[in-house]
Amino acid sequence: MSSGYDEMTFDAPAGAFVDLAPLHVLTTASLAALAACRPEARFDVRRFRPNLLVDNGERQGFAEDDLEGKVLAIGKTLRLRVFMPTIRCALTTRAQEDLPADPAILRTVVERHGGNWAPTRASRRRARCGVGDPVRALPD
Repeated sequence: MSSGYDEMTFDAPAGAFVDLAPLHVLTTASLAALAACRPEARFDVRRFRPNLLVDNGERQGFAEDDLEGKVLAIGKTLRLRVFMPTIRCALTTRAQEDLPADPAILRTVVERHGGNWAPTRASRRRARCGVGDPVRALPD
């Protein structure tokens, strides 16, 4: 069965935890959607290491699912092409700071979202964004 990503290679040093792309964005709606699936677990944003956390207010569900292939405009100058969902790994289950180890975190991502969640993005050029900048998907 083809994943649709066969033309890409993902090289990483053996035994290392590295991110696939230089930029990863997560939304509060998607984080809440996973948390609702398993309320006893702590779906803290720190487990997923996004570069940007987008607060999408009252929106519910997996907000990023319809963004693959689109360009996101963040603030006045940052433009990001969404190229694939982020492949999730066991790092999300490890203890960190005040978060306990919890294998249910990754299990929930696999059960509810196929193990891939919150798209990976690549910037088209150097740009800046800041806290409170608006985020919108540009029309095709």
